[in-house]
Amino acid sequence: DRRQRQMCIRDRKTLENEREKERFILESLQDGVILYDNDLSVISINRAGLKLLGASEESGALTVPELARKPEIISGAEKAANEDRTVTIESTVDGRILLVQVFPVSKSGIDAMHGGLMVIRDVTDKRMSEQLKADFFANAGHELKTPLAGIRLLTDSILQTDHMDEETTKEFVTDIGREAERLSRITENLLRLTRLDSGVVQQPY
Repeated sequence: DRRQRQMCIRDRKTLENEREKERFILESLQDGVILYDNDLSVISINRAGLKLLGASEESGALTVPELARKPEIISGAEKAANEDRTVTIESTVDGRILLVQVFPVSKSGIDAMHGGLMVIRDVTDKRMSEQLKADFFANAGHELKTPLAGIRLLTDSILQTDHMDEETTKEFVTDIGREAERLSRITENLLRLTRLDSGVVQQPY
């Protein structure tokens, strides 16, 4: 009996240590993590999850609807738990864009449960960056047309003129050079943005 009690104490300590490790890992994550059951009752949630959903530990929220307060997130949680499928949602909470992925969870045995695991990530900066890049490339496309049109007009004028004096020729060549320089600057900006986006930064010499 004594040996059995010692084994039980050891097993309990091991279980407590494992749970403590799990809590430490969860609290170290920047992403929000919520584990909930089939009734959408929250089993566990980390601080990041509370923060991203605009809740606090003192809020007393015990269910996903009380925490999320967003129809699309609540609906995604229900679908993952009841329809056994992964759901991905984007939702805006307190001005921040959140990417919410919900995975079905099913566990049999003594600790049987059925529910879902919700992972929440703040993608506001990423979405803003994507929009800025899209706007930049759209504007760059319009900007490229201007010097190209100018160069084409000037070269056509030179080709269509039989006799052009030296001064006029210099003016046309200067204008072409100016448009070519403008085109070069736009192209360099596009290349620089591409390098930054791919993580390749050119070191100065």
